[in-house]
Amino acid sequence: MCAHARGKKKIVAARDSGAKMTTKTPARQHTGCRTKSKARYQTHQQSRTNFKTPVVEFNPQLKTVKVFSDGSCLKNPGGPGGYGIVLQYRGEERELSEGFHSTTNNRMEMMGALIALERLKFSCNVILHSDSQYLKNGMTLWMKGWKLNGWITADKKPVKNVDLWKRLDLAASRHNVRWNWVKGHAGHRENEICDRLAKIAAYAAADTPHKKDAGFLVQNDK
Repeated sequence: MCAHARGKKKIVAARDSGAKMTTKTPARQHTGCRTKSKARYQTHQQSRTNFKTPVVEFNPQLKTVKVFSDGSCLKNPGGPGGYGIVLQYRGEERELSEGFHSTTNNRMEMMGALIALERLKFSCNVILHSDSQYLKNGMTLWMKGWKLNGWITADKKPVKNVDLWKRLDLAASRHNVRWNWVKGHAGHRENEICDRLAKIAAYAAADTPHKKDAGFLVQNDK
């Protein structure tokens, strides 16, 4: 029981017994009871809401395509690396992959999603699954701020992989994309397929020195 409640109980008991009450209780006495003000609670809730992934509305008139992508880099950074993609539409499934002799894991994660979106000839509703938090957060949380700041991060540094982010921004703008994160190496069928495709492509690229990720080379020459 809080001190305020105990004090109130004593006052009521004294009044009922007819005793004279000479002690005045302050109108707002600190009781030691912890409470959260309504304004503070609302501010807390608003701050949580600001970090939620935006809800993307689908157009019922458009086709809905499921995309699964993954990236791999046998030696990160520097490569070789590759990406794997699985596209699904009305029971049909298509696999895509490509490898590069010099690249990074993050660039391959991005490239997988990018190529999948660019391969869709018409505007679609897209549910894109990836095990890359870097990709998902970049597209749903960070992109808007980067663009407003001229592709500069909150730490006042140039955004890494800006060539791919710009292409992803353009490719995604043609579709209604819901970005969904899945845990990697957890038995997710399509993610496992993409991982296998990406690794095969990466090993193949190890024997083809001419197959380079141009954006990676430009970024690392600066």
